[in-house]
Amino acid sequence: MTRILNIWNAGMGVVLLQVFPYSSEWEANVNEASMIDAMGLNELCNVIKGSYSGTVVQGWSQKKKNQFGSFLLYKSFCHFALSDHKHFFPEDV
Repeated sequence: MTRILNIWNAGMGVVLLQVFPYSSEWEANVNEASMIDAMGLNELCNVIKGSYSGTVVQGWSQKKKNQFGSFLLYKSFCHFALSDHKHFFPEDV
């Protein structure tokens, strides 16, 4: 949240991108975990990695999780590039 507040304090907006809006909770957790694994935590605000618990995916190798995460990041980028994304400011929330 601090990073978003810093962006807003600098007079800029943040982009809200809904890529997988109809995912179940476990799908959302797996998508998040695999994308975090593919990117690493260095550039993210996340304190912990996502969770694979309770899913078939938890049995995947780390390489397969990273590949799936990379695919989802690519899909997210394509969605972003083709969307009419909007910047959100404090008054929008």
